[in-house]
Amino acid sequence: MYKKWVIFIAVMLLPSWAVGDKDIPNDSQIQEWWKPENRKKPNEKLEVNKVVPIRLTGKEEAFLAAVCFPERGRNFFSGALLVRPSQKEARQVQEVGDHFEVHDLDLDGVSEISTKIVGSGQGTTAGEKILLYFDGWKPVVLYKK
Repeated sequence: MYKKWVIFIAVMLLPSWAVGDKDIPNDSQIQEWWKPENRKKPNEKLEVNKVVPIRLTGKEEAFLAAVCFPERGRNFFSGALLVRPSQKEARQVQEVGDHFEVHDLDLDGVSEISTKIVGSGQGTTAGEKILLYFDGWKPVVLYKK
């Protein structure tokens, strides 16, 4: 009985061992890697809300960061950055909103990201649901509605 509990606990904790806290880039690293040439304005500010590990094609480990751009207008104040520690660079991804989920739907080791992007104006709200993965910096859209 004891052995079954140990195995159960080990299996439940396994995902947390896959990427340790020490491997997740902190806010200051992300700010530093978000280079001025990748920003709308060179001195633009950024607030990081959450950072989630993902895998790109080729099994490269990277991160998606849900972020807020406090100096932008209401339809553009939130979004996501793709953070690639191997290149020490972070870039905004237009196809991913600040609310996203990471999956490996086909169990191939490459992360699929589901997200919804919403905008509003003139009394209406519209949005798109998107499923995509990353081939390097390039988002490859699998589904958009």
